[in-house]
Amino acid sequence: MAVDSGIYLAPCSNNDAQEHLKRTVINGVDRDDYGQYTNVGFGDSVSIWGVKGGNESHWQDIDAGDYLFFYTGDETYSQVAEVLATDQNEGLAEHLWPGFEDTWEFIIYLNEPIPVNIDSNEIADYAGYKQNYILGFQSLRGSAVDEINDEYGSIEGYINANRTDGNHIQTSGGSQDPDEGDDSVVDEVLDEADRDEEAYANIARQLEEVGQVVFYGPPGTGKTYNAQQFARWWLHNLQSEPRESQVRSVTFHPSYTYEDFIEGLTANATENSVSYDIKPGKFKAICEDARVAYQETGPNEEPPRYVLLIDEINRGNLAQIFGETITLLEEDKRGTLHVDLAHSGGSFTIPPNLYVIGTMNTADRSVALVDAALRRRFRFIDFPPDYGVARSRFGFDTEYDLTSAARGERSDLEQLQALSIQAVEQLNETIIELPDLGKGKQIGHSYLLVDPDDEQALVDAWRYEILPLLEEYFYGQLSRIRQELFNQNGDSLVDWEREQIKDFDPETLRESLQAIVNAG
Repeated sequence: MAVDSGIYLAPCSNNDAQEHLKRTVINGVDRDDYGQYTNVGFGDSVSIWGVKGGNESHWQDIDAGDYLFFYTGDETYSQVAEVLATDQNEGLAEHLWPGFEDTWEFIIYLNEPIPVNIDSNEIADYAGYKQNYILGFQSLRGSAVDEINDEYGSIEGYINANRTDGNHIQTSGGSQDPDEGDDSVVDEVLDEADRDEEAYANIARQLEEVGQVVFYGPPGTGKTYNAQQFARWWLHNLQSEPRESQVRSVTFHPSYTYEDFIEGLTANATENSVSYDIKPGKFKAICEDARVAYQETGPNEEPPRYVLLIDEINRGNLAQIFGETITLLEEDKRGTLHVDLAHSGGSFTIPPNLYVIGTMNTADRSVALVDAALRRRFRFIDFPPDYGVARSRFGFDTEYDLTSAARGERSDLEQLQALSIQAVEQLNETIIELPDLGKGKQIGHSYLLVDPDDEQALVDAWRYEILPLLEEYFYGQLSRIRQELFNQNGDSLVDWEREQIKDFDPETLRESLQAIVNAG
């Protein structure tokens, strides 16, 4: 049994939307282009769509494995793409779609889009819409998806029936066109040069011991990126052809609930009555798939492993979200202890082949504040800033390479890169010593992982990410930054009287960083 995917409808009938569809979805976005704004990694390129404010309630429900249907006018949905992950990222949105009053900051990462020819009247009939076109981003109601599943066996079956390129994708029932390759997770991670296999082996050991771990650390230290890369690396080491559906992700937030995670009720209204159906949450769905795979595994065979990635795990009310299933996380209770779920009353257990990796940003909330009942069931793996990653990014193989570049013995670009690394390292040393900040509020190395050939990209990282982050840490008290971090320097970067970050060019940044480093 596979996870029940959802369908989301994206309007693309105007010229701007169609241009976005072609440029960032159909053509895709190169990693060098999107990688400077996010730690999320999907190989050399990924398709990206964005949703503007006002539609975030639908966006928050999207999960990996769901599908976006793009309505391009003429009563036609002409493209469909599978969701890989989501990310609220205003910086990336402004970079990809500049000049628009409404920022498309609710990002959706997608697999390569599939050309289809789906009549919008058909979608309207399934959904019970009065009009055959859509005006805003929305989800297709559950009953409509159920009808599609009943008629075609799965959403994938429906997509296959309407494809215009003659290919087929894997269906939920497990059948596959003999000419189509497996949706393997293998290739994109095996060539990652920055993967630390020794560190990954340690993570695997902790995960196998207790079943769940949390990656914790300051913002920008690669927690989410490494969680995704590790999960795929780990599954490939254990299984020759793992599938994308074995790794799924969800993001916790303050309004995330038990109903979203375990199971909830959906209302179906008719003229005379209202009925309620049980809707499985993200955790229950992946547990069910893992359980089926575990039961279908033959004697003396290793069952396929499933991994749920929970991003920002500390931002949700963990005890409320996990509910009665919290006890089942313990390794010795997996597959043996059952609980009755609150809404359905059904029996539920966590299978032994299901693993959980959480990430938490220590700048948002201390690890010590995580619910004690959950804390003792997870192992916590620290992700501090790794300056070696930034050095490798810019080609500084040795300490001498870094210091000589910082002294100006190389190009201006290399000097700016070297000074940026030295400045971040020095600032972090001071941040650790400040009693109201500490190591949980350091500056992550990933803010520096910009295009090594683009000087302006590094300036933008300081102007729009690092300095605003410091401003947030000091609650807008920029004078403290000047006194406690910048050693009375930084006048060219910040207007201290007006308490505003200035616009500055590469040369100004280079001189300012040099003064800050020299005064340290």
